[in-house]
Amino acid sequence: MSRFNIYEDDEIRDLMGENLRPGGLKLTKDAVEFCQLKPKAKLLDIGCGIGNSIAYLEKNYDVDVIGIDPSEKLLNIARNNHPKLEFIKASAENLPFKSEEFHMVLTECSLSLVEDIKKGLKEITRVLKEDGYLIINDVYAKENTYLKELKKIPINTCMRSLHDIDELRFILENYGFNIVLFKDYSQYLKELMVKIIFKYGSMSVFWSENINNCMDINEFQEMFKKSKPGYFTMIAKRGKGNNGRNIL
Repeated sequence: MSRFNIYEDDEIRDLMGENLRPGGLKLTKDAVEFCQLKPKAKLLDIGCGIGNSIAYLEKNYDVDVIGIDPSEKLLNIARNNHPKLEFIKASAENLPFKSEEFHMVLTECSLSLVEDIKKGLKEITRVLKEDGYLIINDVYAKENTYLKELKKIPINTCMRSLHDIDELRFILENYGFNIVLFKDYSQYLKELMVKIIFKYGSMSVFWSENINNCMDINEFQEMFKKSKPGYFTMIAKRGKGNNGRNIL
């Protein structure tokens, strides 16, 4: 089933800000500084959108950056805004890079959009150097009952793909990662929702006006609310002896 891509909508980008996610560049900055990357380290931003994160990192941390995104529309904006940076149309499940090429992979509100998360994480593991870092800033469910039903909603937004944190930890650990940091930043998601309600009057009106009538608003709202959505940062470090082999 084809899905409406909410991130390509101009009004949505104006509402969410240039970084298209809760928390903006603060969480990016905090994660990179936590990992203490050396100058000229090579970074990959999966789901780079219009490229603001890698532009910020390249300017402020003396690192080499590449962004990928499946949206040609967003990539065209990124290339126009940041003509000196490299942007490639690709998905997490099929990364066009050699093994152990990157010191860090960023997935900021994008891993939840990957259709085959195990395949995507297998590819991420492959392109990360030993002791490289995976940064995940994303949404999760504090109540997991409705996750399978939410994924059936025909709209391309992280709000339909909330992570099960325990499952995510299990997958990462089975791919040879060590979780070195987990922090809850649900306040940033709440701030975004308050901003949406202030502009539209309610979340129902927001969804109704921005999804082209492609789903049952009330059903989605009810499942989303009962899932008790939160927002988090997770930093995982790739251990030795795993180069993306499928061990699950």
